[in-house]
Amino acid sequence: LSGELALDSRTSVTLFGERSDNLFAAEFTSADEWEAGGELVHSIDAANRIALGASWRERRYDDAGRSRGRGIRIESEYRHRLAPNHFAYARLRHERIASAEARRDLSRWLAEASYLRPIARDLRAGAEINYQRLEFRGRQLASGGVRRDDIITPQLSLTYSPGAWRIAARARYALRQSTDPAFDRSGYRLEVEVSHAF
Repeated sequence: LSGELALDSRTSVTLFGERSDNLFAAEFTSADEWEAGGELVHSIDAANRIALGASWRERRYDDAGRSRGRGIRIESEYRHRLAPNHFAYARLRHERIASAEARRDLSRWLAEASYLRPIARDLRAGAEINYQRLEFRGRQLASGGVRRDDIITPQLSLTYSPGAWRIAARARYALRQSTDPAFDRSGYRLEVEVSHAF
């Protein structure tokens, strides 16, 4: 559920509420979530746009104790339009989940840059790189300290969208370094998505 209000010709505010079931979260494999928040979007000129958003999330985890978590997410985005369908983006986000179940406690920072351009009719190519730092303050390690993950993920994508169809292919490599040896690993991921608008 969402609603948008134009404050003037260059600025708008969007408010939203969302319910998600069986969500995969960084701190647990399955959670049900309520989220409410808003976003302010301002076009500086025809080529440059900024967006600032914040939301509050309430989670119930599908663990044996049905534990809960809650916290804020704050994010910003800058978009530069180089030409029609030709964009560069920079994004920054912070999110926090606090929980009485210590293992669900999470702090995450994310920084991301991406580039998208058309290369033929109905065909676009993209490149992206993002950096994440995740800290699980309630996951104490036998060697001392807590679990902390640093993840760098470069990604390449192709999107073909003739008419109502959309076919997207993405290839990424996640380079993860963790203070917990069980999570100190890296790997490739390939995705193909096909959708149709009715």
